[in-house]
This record gives sequence, C-alpha cells and structure tokens, in this order.
Amino acid sequence: MTLNAPIPLDDALAIIREVVLPVGGDETVPVGQALGRCLAADVIAPRALPPFDNTAVDGYAFRRADVTGQGAVRLPLRGESAAGVPFSGLLPAGAAIRISTGAVLPDGADTVAMQEDTRIEDGTVIIDPIPEKAANVRFAGGDIRVGQTAMPVGHRLRPQDVALLHALGIVAVSVKRRLRVAIASTGTELRETGATLEAGQIIETNAAMLAQSLAKFPADVTVLDPLPDDRALTEEALAKAGGLYDLIVTTGGVSVGDHDHVRPALSSQGTVHFWRLALRPGKPVVFGQVGGAAMLGLPGNPVSALVTFLMVALPVVKALFGVPDSPAPGFVVPLAGSLTKSPKLREFPRVRLTWIDGVPHAMPYRDQSSNLLTSLAWADGILDLPVGPSEFKEGDGVMYRPFSALLA
Repeated sequence: MTLNAPIPLDDALAIIREVVLPVGGDETVPVGQALGRCLAADVIAPRALPPFDNTAVDGYAFRRADVTGQGAVRLPLRGESAAGVPFSGLLPAGAAIRISTGAVLPDGADTVAMQEDTRIEDGTVIIDPIPEKAANVRFAGGDIRVGQTAMPVGHRLRPQDVALLHALGIVAVSVKRRLRVAIASTGTELRETGATLEAGQIIETNAAMLAQSLAKFPADVTVLDPLPDDRALTEEALAKAGGLYDLIVTTGGVSVGDHDHVRPALSSQGTVHFWRLALRPGKPVVFGQVGGAAMLGLPGNPVSALVTFLMVALPVVKALFGVPDSPAPGFVVPLAGSLTKSPKLREFPRVRLTWIDGVPHAMPYRDQSSNLLTSLAWADGILDLPVGPSEFKEGDGVMYRPFSALLA
C-alpha cells in the first residue's frame, strides 16, 4: 500500500494507538476539582464499601438460627439501630431490634425482616413470613473491598466517579496534566467574525467549532490565526507549534490542489504516518508528528472537519491521556428513509432521531454535501455505515452515533 492510497479508518486508529504516547507531567488535584480529568494511576480502595454490615430496608434484625419452622414467629424487642446511632452490644439470643435503612447490623444479627412483613404487639415483633438467612443485609465490602481497584489509570472522571472517591475517603487524586492543543484553519480567504468581507472571502468557523468540541475535555485550547495558503508560512507555523503543544489540529489545505500545503509542510518539518482515509466525508486526512506534538490535518469543509475530528482527532486526544481504547459510542436504530453510498467507503451521514410508532428512527438530512453547516446544526448525530453495502432502505438497522455521546 502506498502512502497516497486511502486506508480504512480502523487501520488509521491502529496507527494512532501505536505511535501516540500518553503525555507526562502528572499532577495531584483535590477531588472537588477532578471532574473530567484523566487518572494518572489506578485508584485503590483504602476502605471497604459499605464500611460495615447494614440493612437495605426498614425493619427488624434478628438471628435466623433462633427461628425454626415456616409459620409466624414472635420475638421480643431489645432496642434499636438507627442510621448513625448503632445498637450497642450483642443482640441477645431469641430477640430482635428495630433497624432503619442503612443502619449498622448489630453483632449477633444476620437477617432483617422488612417492616411490611411484621407487626408489633406488647413489646414483641411478629414476623410473617420469615425471610431466609441474610435477607435484606448489605455486607461490609459487598460493593468494594479494601485494596480493590476502584478505577483504572486513564479513566476520565464523571460526577458518579467523584462521588465514589468521596465515599472512599480520598481527598486528592493523581491525574494527567491538561493537554495543550492548538487549532488553526488554513485558507487565504478566511476572515474572523465581524470582519468586512471582500470578494471571495468567508468567515472562519472550523477552529471555533473544534475548540468547542473539546470543551468537556481537560485541555487548554489555543485557536491560532488562520494560516494563508503559503508553503513557507505553513512550515514555520507547524515547526513553532510542534515545540509548544501536545496536539496540533488544522483544517483545510490537505488535498492535492496547488494551494494545499499542510501535508508537504508536515512532511518537511516532521513525520507523516498516514494520509487519506477510505471514508466520506473526510477522505483527505493527514496524521503525523512534528516536534513533540501529534499533528492532524483535517479537511476544510465544516462537515468533513467535524466528522474526522470526532472519528480521528478524539482518539488521538484519548491516546494522549492514556485512556483505554474503546469503540465510538453508538447503537442500532431503524433507518427512516433510504440512503445510497459508495461500497468502497465507510460513510457517516448526518441524521436526527425521530420517533415513529414509538420507536426511534434515524432520519437523514435532506442533503449530505459536506459544506452544509446547517446540516450539522440540524443533526443530533451521524450514522456509521460500513464498507460493502451500497444501499440502505427504510427500516434497515443502522449504527447511530449521537454527538452528545461522542463529545461526552
């Protein structure tokens, strides 16, 4: 296979996994500031959860061996264990105590009868039916044991993960440092929002879109000034950025036109690992390294830029954090309408979920041209259509990948 031959997306991702190493420079941050950060080491549980045997229900705790037969049983009450106020001492043989959800199971007790299966008479509790041994008991360490791995290195912390860290008594955690990312669009025609446009000029949108796509990631993103279509200036910009950032992302200038300078500039200043992917939209993608940075040149059309950012650039970001490799999130839904595609390409049409007879379907946008920003604003996700088939009909199962999950 030559460098110019389009390669499958999966092959490109394999190259990324092979050549992109996690960034160094870990740091310790308070748990309250760790949301969204990537763990630099396994989190090992310093305490068990639950920390003590407790009850899952309101009811009455007793020793199951004290009870025989299948009928109702009457046990004298000898106290109470409330949440935060445990029963003191050993439960007397043949007795029971009142117990509240989450309260410590007293020594000597091993079973809890639900309140709904009991009634109180003259200082005794009548239990009917009698539960099996250990019923409604949550044992110490049943959730996680001391010394068990609570979360692996590379895991990106979510709100529920932060809750688990708090429950384990962990006040600070080791995380990967924030990534340094540079994003630049290329094109002599590009101007910033608010500028007065002359003939042939357009507003630059890609860099802002891609910068916002990293909003939930622990990355410090710098949007560089657009690069004009000039080989020397492109080489200079890549060489400079390679010494300052962990990742450089450009859009535009990666095809084969006379004014496409990104790939030759990368080749002269660093290393090209692949160029051109067998997908649509977004075939002309170049990936390599320059200085100490991974570098991705994405297409200039906004749809192509976003799709290749989601499917190629985000895996680079995760590899830089050392996040374990995993497929892009998605699920199969029926297609609403029909689609045709090249059998030689993996394609990613824009769609929106729509409900038909109570079932979510993927509705394609009316026009799949890669220059249509309105299609991105309308869509809530993309389809992932494999190499091979050329036609998809109404009701066919298709893989839907929501933007919200891809960017989470």
